[in-house]
Amino acid sequence: ENKDDRTQIEKVIKSDDNININIIVKESEFNNTIINDGGAIHLVNCGIKCEKTVFNECISNKGGGGAIYVKNPYELENNVVFKGLTFNDCKADYSGAAFVYSSSIKNEVNFISCKFNNNVASIVETEDGFYDGSAIFLSAAAGIIKRCVFINNSVKVTNNNADDESYINSKTLLNQDRYLISDCTFYISKDLKNSLFYCGYASGTSLEIKSCIFDGELGNDSHFIDIRYWRKVHQ
Repeated sequence: ENKDDRTQIEKVIKSDDNININIIVKESEFNNTIINDGGAIHLVNCGIKCEKTVFNECISNKGGGGAIYVKNPYELENNVVFKGLTFNDCKADYSGAAFVYSSSIKNEVNFISCKFNNNVASIVETEDGFYDGSAIFLSAAAGIIKRCVFINNSVKVTNNNADDESYINSKTLLNQDRYLISDCTFYISKDLKNSLFYCGYASGTSLEIKSCIFDGELGNDSHFIDIRYWRKVHQ
């Protein structure tokens, strides 16, 4: 816990270890870190609680998460909580500031009172879906983005499991919404295609946008909110 410059924090847990690791980062500052998949923080099969931390010009040379990269593909209890963070001028192929993938419906993924300023997702649209989200690229069972400010930045949320019947049934039993985005402010510039981009399957999908402000000048073919659904084709 400090305010010194730091290099990357990395922790990778193998799936067969079946243990829960929670990383805590408080009152730190990451400046000019450059590495693949998470310029400042790279976590696999780990939970994290990060508070009051600043990320300046953190870069992922290849992949996602200019500052933060979190990937939790297994049914382990790994909550992801970011509170009071600031991201300035971070850059990656996709998710210029933060990338979070969490497949388990049991886990929280929360961004609370964070600020995103002029971060960049450099890759253009691709077939595999790994593009956009200059501030946040969030692919999870459920997530909350609350009281955050996005200046010249976009948020991308998606759900890769929403066509799975057992997944949908589990979500219904837990009475859990997929995504809540509330009390946020989005300032868009003319060079951005969107402020908020949601894409996923139509079956069982839920997204609530509440008490948010969208401001700025839209360019040609740009939207404050861009939502795209797909239906699973049964053969």
